[in-house]
Amino acid sequence: MSLLLILAGAFALAWFLAYHCMPAVVWSGAFAVFLLITANGWPAFLLVLAWILLIALSVFLIPSPLRRGVISAPVLKLFRRILPAVSQTEREALEAG
Repeated sequence: MSLLLILAGAFALAWFLAYHCMPAVVWSGAFAVFLLITANGWPAFLLVLAWILLIALSVFLIPSPLRRGVISAPVLKLFRRILPAVSQTEREALEAG
């Protein structure tokens, strides 16, 4: 299968999933099936690299306790240090709408 056809299929799949607002778990499953279908004839190192990339993206992009602990908590801690504290007047204005 030509590389251009595979890329067009991956783009069409991503477009379909985004258009229908599918959750991240469905994206991971759909691309795993797509990889299984199109993997015939790929070099072994490229196939292993594609699976590692898919698994890594799935682990870190699907909301889970692992992502919360590894990515979200450190980023939130960084933003809390960088952003100034909200004053009492600002808090009241935000709560009032």
